[in-house]
Amino acid sequence: MVKFLCKAIWKKNSELKPIKEIRFKESDLIYEKTSRLHPKKYTTIFGQLELKRYGYQPKDRDNKYDGSDNIYPLDVKANLHKNSYSYVLQEIVSLASNNQSFKQTSKFIEKIFNINLGVDAVERIIQDTSSSFGEFYNELNPIAAKEQEIVIVSADGKGVPMTKEESKNIKGRVGKGEKKQKKKESLVSVCYSTLPISRTATQVASTLIYGEVDKDIEQFKTQDILKVASLAKTKKECFLDIKKYSQKLSSNKIPIVVLDGAKSLWSLTESTFSDTGFIGILDIIHVRDYLYLSAHALHKEGSDKLREWVFKRCEMILEGKVEKVILELESYTKKISKNKSDVLQKTIKYFTNHLKYMRYDQYLKEGYPIASGVVESACSQVVANRTELPGARWTINGAEAILKIRSACSSELWDEYWKYNKASKMKANYSIYLDAVNNVLEEVRMCG
Repeated sequence: MVKFLCKAIWKKNSELKPIKEIRFKESDLIYEKTSRLHPKKYTTIFGQLELKRYGYQPKDRDNKYDGSDNIYPLDVKANLHKNSYSYVLQEIVSLASNNQSFKQTSKFIEKIFNINLGVDAVERIIQDTSSSFGEFYNELNPIAAKEQEIVIVSADGKGVPMTKEESKNIKGRVGKGEKKQKKKESLVSVCYSTLPISRTATQVASTLIYGEVDKDIEQFKTQDILKVASLAKTKKECFLDIKKYSQKLSSNKIPIVVLDGAKSLWSLTESTFSDTGFIGILDIIHVRDYLYLSAHALHKEGSDKLREWVFKRCEMILEGKVEKVILELESYTKKISKNKSDVLQKTIKYFTNHLKYMRYDQYLKEGYPIASGVVESACSQVVANRTELPGARWTINGAEAILKIRSACSSELWDEYWKYNKASKMKANYSIYLDAVNNVLEEVRMCG
């Protein structure tokens, strides 16, 4: 394509001589055609190429002019990237880095394409590739949720191992004898629409405690999930972003927010989604785990009574009898040792603090999901599986770049994002030259 453009636009023959009289006019800038060809070294999947193309320089330039304001029409029409790597190579590098270290990506590119691309070059490409993601995310227009569907929002934190320099800036309480934190928490948020599925308390409890799956119950279908992770943004900013996306899915549906017990996330939910009338649901898996914690304080390890006790209390909670379970636990605290009583108090406190998000009888009746497995899975897919590779340590900018790429890939939006990225780079690099270059092409057509 580049070769064709070179011949079609800048081939020197008698028919194209009038092109020498053309002037670029954009704002107050006037350019004149130079007599020299300007080479550009450009790396593609076939190796490094040298392109020779005509350039235009400012008419009123001095002897010290460095060529930074030159216009190269071939660059504009072919949307050549400002750096020395083609878009094809950049996309291959980005997708390869999505699942393996930058060092492994460098070796992969050298092995397959015989191109010596250092780790630093790979990192620079990743930074550049991810730079359009914020605008892309804001402009996403998902397919609207169907009338019978519900809109689900969920979020969770996931730590990213940081470099020594970055670790110095991590603030967090460190107890006596504890080492300073070496991870910074990213926030992973998900949003999707799905059909409601009603279940009974017994059916859900049987699955949670005994692993029994009722084949007559249809499973939630969660395709087209938006999964986004960020380390650089504040959690408040992330919540505002996911709220905006949920409203794009449906502006008239009440969002259903499913979270674990983290107080900070519930506080953000209440402040961000308060005007939507959101329905908050405490993740039932964490509830089950607290019941097991208490059961081990009351029954012998491995006994049949232990699991039976957990099943019965889980069933009661799913039937909306949370307060009754809390009263029962409080009665036990007076009959057991202090250590065991302290264990039960943890469960009592957890249930009491989240009581308004534990109306499981209503949730099951309406067919809402009550577990946060989707976002926990996203924490692994988007963050952990890449940032926790052996020996991996990250700066904030480096981690943010790879998380943006993994967010696009995990949400199955890569092709859409890459098309947007190239268009965005064209606009950023060449927008002020496009009209002038198109005028030149019109003159070429007129000339022959």
